[in-house]
Amino acid sequence: MSGNNDDIAALMSQQSSNCSIEDLSDSHSVFAVQGPESLLRLARSGNLEHLFCLEYFELCDLDLADCPVRVARLGYTGERGFELLVRRVDAQALWYLLTQEFPVASYTAMDILRIEAGFILYCNECSIGATPIEMELAQFAGEDTGQKLSSRLKLACFTAEHRERPVLWQHSKSNPPHPDLGEIVVTSACLSPLSQTILGLGYIHTEDGTAGASLVDPLGEFDQIALCERSFFDPPNGWLVAAGLTNVGRSTDAE
Repeated sequence: MSGNNDDIAALMSQQSSNCSIEDLSDSHSVFAVQGPESLLRLARSGNLEHLFCLEYFELCDLDLADCPVRVARLGYTGERGFELLVRRVDAQALWYLLTQEFPVASYTAMDILRIEAGFILYCNECSIGATPIEMELAQFAGEDTGQKLSSRLKLACFTAEHRERPVLWQHSKSNPPHPDLGEIVVTSACLSPLSQTILGLGYIHTEDGTAGASLVDPLGEFDQIALCERSFFDPPNGWLVAAGLTNVGRSTDAE
């Protein structure tokens, strides 16, 4: 479910006598149900007690709208939620069922949620050629943690001002340059409905890593840039923690 064709090809190449892999891209559809009320609202669609037992990254097979559906307890947005894998021929029936219970949200809404959570997107944050350590994902770097120990690249979160509302914002270059001292190479940005502030992700020089430090965008698109702690949103407490904006209540709408 990475959305990257290269990843699919890499997975398919791992088939062996001990491992069978099937590409379901053309025969199946995926729906994401995300938000604090996702479990309760989805459970209204039928006798779905299995959903209440699912731990994060677990899955189960259920019938929804008289269709077999594989339900995974995960979500790209950082919110509580599920992803539903269904045969393409049954997708329309399941879509009708879901839209009776859930408001429809676009990819833009998902992008805002993942930025608020401080999550990376491969086509944004990985385009600069950063390593897992530079993206603060050292736990996924394996044994070779010696890579780039002398690197001066670090992923950071920030607030800023912009002349327009950023929507699905990406850097203008497919391979952005690394930042110099005092610069931030912005890779993602959005206007957060929670804070009414522009929130974003980008790369800084490690010597600029102090929260609250002011930086310059080499593109000249973002002004008044200030670093803040990851992540912006603290789901257990329902607070936005960027730039001191605490106790900002999150909507319970399941979008």
